[in-house]
Amino acid sequence: MRRRRTGSILIRRPPFPWTRLPMTDWSDVLADAGLADLVPDAFATYRSALVAGLARFLDGLPDARGAAILVEQATLGPDAEPAARLVALARRSPVLHKLGQVMARDRRLAPGLRAGLQTLESMPSRLDRAEATALVEHELDPVHRRGVTVTGPPIAEASVALVIPFAHRDPDRPAAPATHGVFKLLKPGIEEVLTDDLVVFQDIGPWLDRHCRLYRLPPIAYEATFAEVRRLLSREVDLEGERAHLRRARALYAASPAVVVPRPLPDLSTPRMTAMTRIDGVKITEIGDWPLAVRRRIAAQTLEAVVATPVWSADDPAEFHADPHAGNLIATDDGRIGLIDWSLTGTLSRDHRVLLARLGLGALSLDAGRILDVIAALAIEPIDRARLRQVVDPALDELVRGTPFGLDWMVGLLDAAVTRAEVRFGPDLLLFRKALLTLTGVLHDIADGPVSETALMQGFLARFGAESLERAVLPLNRAGPRTHLSTAELIGYVAQAPLTALSAWSRWVGGHWGRPRDRE
Repeated sequence: MRRRRTGSILIRRPPFPWTRLPMTDWSDVLADAGLADLVPDAFATYRSALVAGLARFLDGLPDARGAAILVEQATLGPDAEPAARLVALARRSPVLHKLGQVMARDRRLAPGLRAGLQTLESMPSRLDRAEATALVEHELDPVHRRGVTVTGPPIAEASVALVIPFAHRDPDRPAAPATHGVFKLLKPGIEEVLTDDLVVFQDIGPWLDRHCRLYRLPPIAYEATFAEVRRLLSREVDLEGERAHLRRARALYAASPAVVVPRPLPDLSTPRMTAMTRIDGVKITEIGDWPLAVRRRIAAQTLEAVVATPVWSADDPAEFHADPHAGNLIATDDGRIGLIDWSLTGTLSRDHRVLLARLGLGALSLDAGRILDVIAALAIEPIDRARLRQVVDPALDELVRGTPFGLDWMVGLLDAAVTRAEVRFGPDLLLFRKALLTLTGVLHDIADGPVSETALMQGFLARFGAESLERAVLPLNRAGPRTHLSTAELIGYVAQAPLTALSAWSRWVGGHWGRPRDRE
């Protein structure tokens, strides 16, 4: 046994020190837990920074929460796998829980770790029906409580809320059919817990700014980035804001027969509880025994719903679902896609969507100069074009070698632009990039492989056809209201086809020396 002195107390230290003591050294604790081994080789450069940052986060939590974390970990036993320890740790923190949901489908992680993190997407609750009923009745006054029956224990437990099923029958209309819905009810005390998390989380940003050289991290303004993440995560407990998001989402998808969004029920809602209609179905990744063709169709529908609909909307700005992890996507009993949990949303301006459309056009035409121009316009600070060119050229080479243009490719390009070329995007684009990263892993798991981008192309063509009459009266250089590309740009793309073929050939046979130079 090793010995460790903590304050004035000398204790015998077991192989894994999950015992709360004054001045607990979380770096030691995490090292003994083997959590560094969970960081995949793809992130090897950041391994020490990730573990040190997690230790700093845990060290900043109130003592009572730190003690509870250590006691829970002790119950796992000394032989518990690191992945199990990490998942249990994430369940104790709304911020870590949310990060776990984002990474749960990242195929760069080990299968065992992914499986553990996926349990965070929609966890079973420990409460029974009676306890759930008591919580609901505490929220509703006697008038609104009439006719409400909690029909079972919580369906699921999310990072900050419980999902409780209910039926409501209007006492003044006894012959009317009952409304079946769910209450999204904030967990008792979760606001204080989330506030603690976010205060500590905000401190990590400037700490990384000060130590990015030590940990070999790209200098990407961590304090500003973490401040924006903190602002977004604080929306998790803003149920009134989520109800507004639900109303706008229902309007956005009103013309989409393949998508259903819950309808909020304001008469049964309170500041800490939202009542909404229930969507019957299963978590979208739980359809593994369905025919492959059906699963691929559902994956395509999901891609269309989460990405294409907001991107090709005529609204300005357009709102998108910013948290499309598997627990928030439902395969309904009638074959539709249910989009739930609208607490976290983002917006893309029309200008942003015009630039993203031009980015796609630059990729399809293998035009590195166009892509550089677009990323420069999307960035919030001047870019280093030479460094960014070193990111763009390999990405275009991937397309020539057969990598399909789609979400995976675009997410990879944007990630490399941030981490390798130090490009800084604004908060809305960062949130959109995060949503794309989450969604790509979900779609891969639904379809047992990369999802065909045919759905996006079909959606583009459908929208192009729908706006053809409007294009007839628009100037050639005016972008279409939904496709966000002008007629002149589309004509130029077609006319450039021979040059695109030549560029593909030169990249294929000539390597770097054969690449077209930047247009400057």
